[in-house]
Order: sequence, then structure tokens, then C-alpha cells
Amino acid sequence: MTWFASPAQEEIAASALLTSGYSCVLQLPTGAGKTHLAWQAMQEEVTSGGRAVFVVPLRALADQVHVRWSAERPDLKLGVYTGDHSGGVPLAEAQVLIMTPERLDACTRSWSSHWTWIPHVSLLVVDEFHLLGEGRRGARLEGTLLRFERLNPLCRWVTLSATLGNRAELADWLGALEYGSPWRPVPLTWREVTYPNPEAKRGVLLQLLREAQGGNTLVFVQSRRRAEGLAVALREAGFAADHHHAGLAPEARRAAEAAFTSGSTPVLVCTSTLELGLNLPCRRVVLYDLNSWDGKTFAPLPVRNAWQRAGRAGRYNLDDAGEVITVRAAWDRHTPAYAAGMFEPVRSALSRESFLLEQLVADISSGLLRSREGLGRYYARTLAAKQRILPPLKPLLDRALQAGLLTEQSDERRRLNVTPAGRVAARHLLAPETVLRWAHLAGFITPFDLLLFTLTLPDMEVRLPVDFEDLPALRADLARVPSILLRSSPAEVTRKLGVTGRGLLHALHTACAVWAVLHGEEEDIVAARASAYPFELRRLREEGVRILAAAGQWLASTAPDPADPTRDGRAHTTLVRRVTLLRTMLSGPMGLDAATLTRVPGIGVGWAKALCAHGILDLEALAASLPGDLRDVPRLGTSRAAQWIAAAEELVKDWAELDIWADAAPPALPVTSTALNTPVDPYRLKRASDLTVQVLDHGFRVTGGQEPHLITRRSDTLRCDCADHATGHTCKHLLAVRLRREPDLRAALTALQHDQAPDWSFEHLWMNA
Repeated sequence: MTWFASPAQEEIAASALLTSGYSCVLQLPTGAGKTHLAWQAMQEEVTSGGRAVFVVPLRALADQVHVRWSAERPDLKLGVYTGDHSGGVPLAEAQVLIMTPERLDACTRSWSSHWTWIPHVSLLVVDEFHLLGEGRRGARLEGTLLRFERLNPLCRWVTLSATLGNRAELADWLGALEYGSPWRPVPLTWREVTYPNPEAKRGVLLQLLREAQGGNTLVFVQSRRRAEGLAVALREAGFAADHHHAGLAPEARRAAEAAFTSGSTPVLVCTSTLELGLNLPCRRVVLYDLNSWDGKTFAPLPVRNAWQRAGRAGRYNLDDAGEVITVRAAWDRHTPAYAAGMFEPVRSALSRESFLLEQLVADISSGLLRSREGLGRYYARTLAAKQRILPPLKPLLDRALQAGLLTEQSDERRRLNVTPAGRVAARHLLAPETVLRWAHLAGFITPFDLLLFTLTLPDMEVRLPVDFEDLPALRADLARVPSILLRSSPAEVTRKLGVTGRGLLHALHTACAVWAVLHGEEEDIVAARASAYPFELRRLREEGVRILAAAGQWLASTAPDPADPTRDGRAHTTLVRRVTLLRTMLSGPMGLDAATLTRVPGIGVGWAKALCAHGILDLEALAASLPGDLRDVPRLGTSRAAQWIAAAEELVKDWAELDIWADAAPPALPVTSTALNTPVDPYRLKRASDLTVQVLDHGFRVTGGQEPHLITRRSDTLRCDCADHATGHTCKHLLAVRLRREPDLRAALTALQHDQAPDWSFEHLWMNA
């Protein structure tokens, strides 16, 4: 079959859509050849002397595409650029640049360093364009595209997606042509299976898999724990199954993908991590969970996400059709009509003030926006402005000026500039709120307190949740950490950290887990105890290192002038050393004593670990050593050992490294739980308050959890279909119904949520989410 054998591809070729010189919004189903069409357009662009950028949302996908295209066209200079990685070809020399949005974002913010290639790009291809509407990631993508257009207005764009609900509006925004087709090389068939109650749901899946006629199956679920648990259940039932989610290390995810592709593991239970782009086709997709977490509650899975997942079904040249199976409660008719494919419109994420503020600072830092008068013209090009959801700009600018992120010249030009804080935020792709909170760094004067502060900053993407049953273990963990901060009241700690109630408990739980790793406990053991994943602990450390490195740059830019008597230079130096040492501890991972060794020039994390392994445990121990004491350290010569010892001796003469940290014993937190006086189980009552109840003819529909539940009436008795009720408990679903009907129970909940908590009552903090 020739490439343009399909109706959609023939129409695109006949219309010369991709070679017309116009920008284009292209919408074709997953598997219909969007990426191949874009690749053809990029090759033609290079042949005519141009250069192309291909933006993909995942590093793994960028690497996958790079390998495939490099094999097809070894004569082209193809480079892959993700994070700090550059794929062999310098940016200035590459003819085709495969980039993640984050890397292109960084390049546009510091465009003057990339002027050797940005003006020469003649084609920009953006894959998975619907991500434009997804939270901070979408806002950053929109800001990146706005800057790129400003820098290179003659470049044409091709945007790709399978699931745009407002393609015409997006094309109009870009001034582009638009094309869409439902054609798919392997058609999809949709069918629905139902289960009578939650306990029967797993059995329905087992029956589906038993009846399956060969081929691989992807089973999409809504949580990591669900993926693992369901994969175990499938293996116990005799199926070769594995799980895949973002909590796994990259090598574990790649191993699961390889086993699935080879067919040795024909069933893979996965989360949304496999929605995007990765070439992982199968015969059937099972949408096992039709609820997903939207950041606030469980809500029906959006149609867009359902079709992104469904797009994996159907292998070209192997299957006559791909099968998509939705699994729904038999009595629940409130799920969307997924098979109809009515996608939600993409709405600009720059409607959020905090996201727009980040772009405002980045645009002024880049020099592309210079004055108040230019604000309206600049942001008139945003999708948010077109959709009339752009926040007012003047109050946002005034807020940035008052916060110290920007300055405005007082002369006639009134030029806008960034402060050191604003510049660091822009260069390191940090939320302005993160940088503004660095002003309070000096108030965290033990290593644990500074770690806790760092882990609560807005740019920390990972947070380990703690459940009600885990509170005793959290008390025990906090009884072993050195803290001055936690000697204050919860209200004071909340004020300093900016997290409240249950969020504070999550932060403490996260900090305790990382602290344990820094002090020698194995990641696997800590992760199991914290109900987390080792990769999450690694991510926490990596993000902490990134943020503290940026904080170090900010501190360097704000160092006091030695001649200024109003500034305490010693206090600033102490703060720099604290930040540097904590960053080293997280890099290690290692404890504070070992980290002090890195104060010696030439000793990094690796050498510090080697010295510790041979009994040199801190800076003072190194200063007290003789060169002969280090002769057994591999690859360490006598001359270098002598230099290190001399440097350590000088460092400890006028500065004891440990003196930069205040001595702190563990905080005096309560060792027992606080009684919560309610007429029913307070934990279930609080969970019930988060649920939504809908009255039905035959009972009640309760949603807001992982599954919808049915409450039925039998005489004067209410019965729930959940497992908790089956064991004889008054479940949270029944309590949610009772909260609608019983004023006394509502009063008890109100009292629980507004009761003044005793100092460090973990139970009260958890209830006051």
C-alpha cells in the first residue's frame, strides 16, 4: 500500500495542505498517520532548504521518534533535545529538532542564546495539541508558542491531535487551515459491558479476558495502586499480566512496554501514562475505570481522554478492527456517550491568574515585552484572549511589581524589567510563587526544617499523601527529626509553609520519607513504609536539587555589598551554606556529616561517599587525617589527599561546618491520638462529606469516589452495594445520604470541621482538609 492510500491521506495530498505554505491544524484519529504526514512535511521542508522543529510531550516519545527517523534518514541531521539532554547534533546545526515543550520553552525564554537557529526554523510541528488546555503544562505551552511566534513570525505551524472539540476555533486563532477526518486504517468497534455491583466488577474483566480471541489488551484504570492490585489479581487468575504507571522508574516502564510489545505479557494494566503518543498498539482497550481524579474530586472520564486511550486499539496489518470495551455499573446511566466521540473544547489554561503571572514574568525577562502599553497588544494573541477568558492584565502587573518580581523605570520610557527573583523564576521555569517564598529561607534553621520548606514549594510536583490510619506512624517518624519549626503551633507552621490541614500532614509525611533516605535507609524500604514508590522518592530529591540550585543563584544575585553596614554578610553566607549543603544531601543521598566533605574544592558527592566508606565521615574528620589514612581510597593519590586535608584544615579553623545549623532536638509532639467526639466514625463521616448524592426513583446515586455506588431502600432500611457495607459497617456512602436527611449529623460534621484543634492534634488537622 502506498502512503497516500487512505481517503484522508489522498485528500491531504491532493489539496497540498501540508505544502501550501499555510499553517494547518490537523485532526486525525490515533493510528491514522498524523505523525507520518508531519514527518513527510518536515523532510520536504529540509529539502527546500528549511529547518523543522517537532514538539512532543514526552521524553520517551521524543527518543522513540528520533530512533525511527534517524534509521529512515541517516543523511539528515536530526537532534533530540529533552531537558538537559542533547542528542548528538548541536542545536545550531540540526535540520530537524525533536524537542519536548519544556526544552523549547527554555529556549524561547533565553532566545538570544539560541538566535543561531530560531530565526531559521521554517516549520514548527506541535504534537498532541489538545494538551494546550491542561493546567500549568498547557499554559506554559501557550506561552512558549506565543514567544516563538514573536521571535519567528514567518514560521508556519502544523498542529496535530486526535481529540480537538473546537478545531475550527483553534485554526482561526492560529490563522491556519484546518482539516479533520474520522478515517482510521483499523476501525474501532465500541461495546459496553456492565457489572451489577462493585464486587462483581473484577469478575466481569476476567470473563472478558477469557473470551478474548488473541491479541494484546490494555486495561486502563484511574490510579497506580489500582493498576498494581488488578495486575496481581489477573496473574492469580492465570493471566500473564503486568502494570504500568508514572510511579515506576523509567527502566521498569520500558521493561513493561517491551514485554507487552513482544507478547510475553499480553495484558497490561495502566494509568493515563499510556494515553499519549507512545507506539504501543494492541488488539483491544478496556476502559475499566470511567471515573478519574480531576484535581478536586472523582468525575466522569472526559471523552477526549477516553479516545486517547481507545486509540491504542487496532494493529495495522494484524487486526481487522480494534476493540474498545467500557465497563460500567449496570444501574448508572450518567457516563458520557464515549462512542460518539464528541470531544470537549480546548480552553486556554492562561485563564488562571497564577499561570498568566508566570508567563508575564517570563516574557518581560526575555525582553519581548517591555512596557505597560505593550501588554494588551502582546496578550491579545493568546487563545485566552480569543476565548474572552484572559484575566485583567493591569492588576496582575501591579501585583508582580508589588511582589518584587518586576520593576518599572520612573523616567519617560517606564520600561519594565525583572528583578533577580523574577529572572531566576523565568530562567529556571519556576512558578513566581516559589521564588517569592525564598524570602523566608532564613527562617528555617535546621536541615529538616529547610527540607520541609523546600518540599512544600509550588514547583514540587510530587507529594506523598498520608491517610488517617497512617497518623500514628507519622507521629513516630516526627519524634526522630531535628526541628525548631515544629515547636511552633500548627497555625504558625501553616503560616510559614503555606499549607493547611491535611496538606500540612502530607508535607510532613513526605519530608520524613526523604529524611529517612538521606540518612541511609534504602529507598525501597522507605517507599513501602510510606505507601509510595522508590521513583517518587528519587523524583522528590531531583526536584529538590533543581529548586535549591536555582535558590543558590538567587542568593548569589542578592548578596550584600561588603561595604553596606545595613546588611549582615555573615548571615547571608550562612544561608548560602545551608542551601548548598541541603542540595548536596539530596544529590547524594547522604546525611549532613557526609555532605560537609563537599565543602573541600574537588570533593563532590562521589568522593564524599568514597571517603565515608573508608571512615572519613565529615569535614572535621578529614581535617584531622593524615595522607596515609586515605591510602586505601580507590583512585586517590597521596598528593590530592594532602591537598584535601590542607583545605579541610583551613575550613575548620574559622568555621565549624555544623555551626551553620541550629542545634535542635526532636519536637515535643503528642505521642497519642486525639479523641474525636462524633456520633459515628469521624473518618467515614469526613469522607462522606466529599461525596455527591443524587436522588433516584429507587434510592440514591453516590459519586465522588473511585466508583459510583447505589443506595437502595428496603422498607425503612438503606443498603449500599459497597464492600464496606457488606462487612457490617455504616459506610461513607450511607453517611453521605444521611447527611442530607439528619440535621444532627450535619451539625456534628460542622463541629468536627470547625473545632479549634489542640496543638498538634493530627486527627483534627486531617479532618480540616
